[in-house]
Formats: sequence, C-alpha cells, structure tokens
Amino acid sequence: MPRETAHPTIRAIRLFIASPGDVADERRAVRRMIGALNLSLEAYGWRVELHGWEDRGPTGGRPQADINADVERCDLFLGILWRRWGTPTGDSRSGFAEEWELAQGRFARTGHPDLWLYFKDVGTDAVEDEQLAEVRAFRQRVEESEVAFYKTFADLAEFENRVRQKILGAIFERTELTRADIGVLAVDWPSVYREDRPALTVSRRAASIALPSPRALSST
Repeated sequence: MPRETAHPTIRAIRLFIASPGDVADERRAVRRMIGALNLSLEAYGWRVELHGWEDRGPTGGRPQADINADVERCDLFLGILWRRWGTPTGDSRSGFAEEWELAQGRFARTGHPDLWLYFKDVGTDAVEDEQLAEVRAFRQRVEESEVAFYKTFADLAEFENRVRQKILGAIFERTELTRADIGVLAVDWPSVYREDRPALTVSRRAASIALPSPRALSST
C-alpha cells in the first residue's frame, strides 16, 4: 500500500510520444497507461509526465517548434510507426522525422533520452505508396544500425503489453520503487527486468546515423 496519499515534492520522468496520425489508438493507450501508473507513483513523489502534439495548441510561430521543445527535455522518446510517415513541417519531411532527428541528436551528444521505437505490422492490405516507403526505409536503417531499442507489434493488446513493460523498467531504473510499491500485478515481470537489456545501451556513435534522403528512397 502507498505510504502516503500525497507527496510534497513530485519528480517527473518526462516521456515524449512521437508518431504520425494513423496510430491514434496506440497514443490513447499510452495516455491511459500513464494515467493509471501515476495514481500509484505520485504517492511516492514520482510521476510520468507525458508530452505529445496533442498537448500543444495554436501559437504565433511554427507549430512544430513548440512541440520540439518537449523533445529537447524528455527523458524517454517513444516513437510509433505504422503505414504513414506524416506531413512536412517546413524544416523536415514530417513531424515525426523532425522529432526523431532532435532526439537522436541529443542522444548522440548526451546519452539522453532513451530511444524506443515500435513498428506496427503493416499487413497485407497496405497501399505501397510514398508514405509507406518512408516508413520501410526508416525501419530498415534502424534494424541495420541498432540505433535504438525497437520492437514490432501486431495489435493494440501486444503494443500495450510491450510498452507497459518498457515504461515500468524505466521507472525502476530511475527510482527506488519496486513492483510492490506500484502494485501492478498483470505484468510479465521477468520480461521487465530481462527483455532485450543490451538494447538499452545503444552507442552514441550508432545514434548519429542520418535519415535516408528522398533521393535514396526514390531509388528503392
């Protein structure tokens, strides 16, 4: 049971969620997950602070610039891709691409944030258009360079399980809390502590790879 119902000082683990608009269900699932976890965490003086494009309203400047500020200060970068790459921002080929480049650059310089990528299975009915070509090219580069922790998932349930385990692992690494404190029972706990641990130690050299150029994509 929690030791207190409130805590005078709340420390935040900042998580930024990046994706195009075709994974709305997955984005909502992450928000539900974080809300439930924070009910336990805040009693111990911690919370996961979730940021994404939904949290930014209209501004007088370039909208993506305000979103980028959250990328620059996050502790965890969670990227989700399916069939779409996104729309150009003016400075990059998509919002996701710009956010990824910022997070990747930070990691290369400082070792932060943790870089997590989740690729939803495309399926057999996907239209092989330019958007999907961008996604496929990016995934190939990630797999070949080991630039970040990455996983695939087939459906929402599998996504929730994988991301939940990863978030819990990050919480345990950054706090003195245990699974008993958080009180979450329906989790594959051995996987939280064991699954793909080498992927957490991505080298900064590997994290410095660039996204493929449009010319390279058009030749594939």
